[in-house]
Formats: sequence, C-alpha cells, structure tokens
Amino acid sequence: MLKKLLLVSLISSLVFFMLPIHNVVKAAEPQPTTRIINSIDAYNNAINDNDQLHIVSFEIATTSSNYTATESYILRFYSDGVEIATTTPYSYYNEGRTQGVAAFFFDADDADLPIWTSDNLSIKLSGNPAIDWDGDIPNTEQDMWNSWNSNTLIGAKVRTLALVLEDIWSIDLIEPVNGINKLTSYGETYFESAIPNLRKMAPSLFTSIVTQPSFPTDNHSSTHGDETMDRWLISGNGTFDVSGLATSFGTSRNWIMSGLWVIASLVMLILTTYGIGRTKGTGFTSSIALKPALYLFGFMMIIGSFMGFMVLQVGLFCGIIGGLIIIFALFWRGSP
Repeated sequence: MLKKLLLVSLISSLVFFMLPIHNVVKAAEPQPTTRIINSIDAYNNAINDNDQLHIVSFEIATTSSNYTATESYILRFYSDGVEIATTTPYSYYNEGRTQGVAAFFFDADDADLPIWTSDNLSIKLSGNPAIDWDGDIPNTEQDMWNSWNSNTLIGAKVRTLALVLEDIWSIDLIEPVNGINKLTSYGETYFESAIPNLRKMAPSLFTSIVTQPSFPTDNHSSTHGDETMDRWLISGNGTFDVSGLATSFGTSRNWIMSGLWVIASLVMLILTTYGIGRTKGTGFTSSIALKPALYLFGFMMIIGSFMGFMVLQVGLFCGIIGGLIIIFALFWRGSP
C-alpha cells in the first residue's frame, strides 16, 4: 500500500512540473505617454581617425508598464533606409522609463560606417516587436543631427547631460573635483553603460584614469663593437676571419672570435702555470706558479677587450674580470 502511495505521489509531481506554465502571459503593453528623441550629436575622430560616435538623448514615459525600457524599446540606426545598428536604453532609473542617453560607436574600418554628415541618416525609437502592444508598435524617428569634428566636445556634452539627468532623477551623477566636474560612481555606472568606450574618449570625466603604459622605443645597436671586430677582416691588420667556423656552428663570427680568445687565454694560463711549476719544482697549484699566470691571464682579457678580439659586451666584462684577477694576484699571500 505504501509503495502505491509513493508511486502516485511521484507521478503527480512529474505531471505538475510538466504543465505548460509558459502559458501564463503578461497583459498587453500600454502605449507610452511620451516617446521622443530630444537630440542626436555626432562626433568624428572620437578615439581614432575617422571613427564616429553618435549620442542620442531621448525620453520615455508611461502610466504603467509590464517591462523595463531595455526590454520594451529599441533604438535603430538607419542609413539610406537600411538598418545598420541597434541598441537599447539602459534601465538605470525608474526601469529606464525616463529621460536617458544611448549611443552608437562605429570603428573607422566598420563596414557599416555611416557617411559623415549624410542627409540620409536617421534613428528610430521603436517598440520591441516581440512584445504584445496595446495597439500599433510605437515608433518615433529623428533625422536631425548636430555634428562635431572634435572629440574634445564629448566630455562637455556628457557633463551637460549628467547635470540634466541629475536634476530629473535626484541622483548625484556629477560633482566638482579640484574645480572640474567629474562623474560620481553613479554617473560612471550609467554613462559607461550607455555610451561605449566613454572612458577612452573622455578620460577627464573620471576621477581615476586607466592608461596604457608606454615603453621607450630607442634602438640601441652594437655598431661600434662590430666595427672594432671587423678591423681584423682587413688584411693590413692581419686577417683573422672565422666566418666559415661561425657558419658551421650556426652563430655569428664575433661570438666565435670571443670564444676562441677566451680559450686561448685559458690555454696560456694553464701552460704558464705548468711551466713555472715544473721549473721551480713547486707544482702548478702553488702560489709561485699561479701568480705570474694570473697576471698574464688578466692582461690577456684586457688586451682582448681593447683589441677587438671579443664582442663588446663580453670584452667589457672580461676586461673587468682581468683587472680583478691582477688585483687578486698582487695581494694574494698564499704559501708556495
């Protein structure tokens, strides 16, 4: 009996959750009492050369609504009667049914970039056709533009709009900072959402500015060092060309020369130490054998640095090492 009751309960639950609850629909959306485009301002070269920014100021008002302005309205940009871009109001205050701002930004290489100051441009504030409207779908069109060729006026326009909306919404959107009006956190949230790339186009509107770090582009070359080493290719100085060997090792001639000079200096160090130790009978590890060899090795490093037998950077380093070796040998007081 208990199993039957559990089975009936399970089936009832499945049937309940499978009911078509989507059949519960909202009532028809009432017509707005106000639906106008107040102004359209276009700015050329907003970020880069020949790009465009179009700022739209609009007003929507309703006695009642089932949707936010983002859900119920669409701003459509037309060029020669063809829709090239769309956006929606940002529902920030009163669900967006108020005065507000939206914007269209076109990169210079955008295939739909409008013809600047063309007479065949228009913007429509239209109702969302996916909504069941009480009557015809609302539609308002504006084809009058204010056009500006300077992006420096974008900040001034946003400041004006912020002051207007601040008065209507009773929200602190802009305030003076060190004598300059800048957006508050509320203003930044709204206008950055309503106007794409605003921080890049008008950084003076913001109290904190994010910038790309710049890196020095100075070109530092080793031309002088190369010329010094190239002197050994001239027959008058005694030709010392190891280009073939460098090609075999897959490296540059200069580095092969540096390596050979260091190897030669080490060989000289070993032979000198061995010879002195053999002559004196002290062994090649004694201070008597090592001191003269260290002098010679240090001088070899210094000579190689200045004579162009080594890459400039390596030569300078080895020259310093050579000097330190000589100093070490002079003050070394090890026992024989």
